[in-house]
Amino acid sequence: MISIYNNIFFDVYNIWHRVFWKNENLTLVGDKKIPLDAVCKFFELTDAYISKFGTHDCKVYYLFDNAKSSLLKNRKELDSEYKKNRKLQPDFFYDGLNVVELILKFYRDNSVIYRKQNVEADDFVLPLINEYIKEHDSVIMFSTDIDWCRALLDDEINDVHVVQYTRNNEILTVKSFEDKFGFKPTVNNITFWKTFEGDESDNILPTLKNYPKLYFKDVISKYNHVDNFIKDAINGKISYLDMGWIVKIKQNSDRMRLNWNLISSKELSKSELESWEISCSFKSNKLLIIYTTLGIIGRFDKRISVKKPSGDLMDMLNGEVLERA
Repeated sequence: MISIYNNIFFDVYNIWHRVFWKNENLTLVGDKKIPLDAVCKFFELTDAYISKFGTHDCKVYYLFDNAKSSLLKNRKELDSEYKKNRKLQPDFFYDGLNVVELILKFYRDNSVIYRKQNVEADDFVLPLINEYIKEHDSVIMFSTDIDWCRALLDDEINDVHVVQYTRNNEILTVKSFEDKFGFKPTVNNITFWKTFEGDESDNILPTLKNYPKLYFKDVISKYNHVDNFIKDAINGKISYLDMGWIVKIKQNSDRMRLNWNLISSKELSKSELESWEISCSFKSNKLLIIYTTLGIIGRFDKRISVKKPSGDLMDMLNGEVLERA
């Protein structure tokens, strides 16, 4: 059975990366090459999710990484290797993402965009849920990033679920996450897990990979910060650790602390969220200009009829898009 949700969160960069590499054909628009097939696929995919999972008046949150600058200044200052494997893509990758963002601004009522330099999409998730999700609301989030699971809830008041859409649209709840990973998806537990196991997608190196599950469950039941765990481990206060594990923890202690700081999410205030929010609303005249210039009328948005527009897409794009570098 599919639950119906009144809030939908999209990991835009995550979805864009997925559709881009399956739809790489480029179209010349002015002096720019734009991956229009990927742009259309992005809206086909997200619209299908909204239609399948959302209420008729659901609010949609489009959460962006700042694709270039969030490679990521403050976290890169901690570790120069952080996200180093997230390579800068060719210009047309970002030009296509800019077109997606431009269309989103005029595409749907009751929708918002969040994007801020040096803030990643997953940094927005918990603050938005804490500030704006009300009692008896439901949320479904679309991302393959396990960090988004830090917001999972499953109780009598609110439902918050994550769709791992590359795994046959598997919907993760607290129970299914626990069945899969062997622990509840709290902020503390996931931060410990990634500190130990690392995260290849973010180039975070493992420190205690394959740490026994029984040991790990004891760690997350007793500790709320990696410093306390390290201190007790190397001082021989954790009885079940043999000398091999103690030596390994001591040798990796600096990297473990570094991982913890890299993984810990930013604390964002309500005033910051309010100042960074971009409210979107359906504007057919704006979309007509965009679609006609790009030659994509009727490809995914059946609301816009064919007629000659006035205006210029490139003027709109240059005026609307935040500098990513």
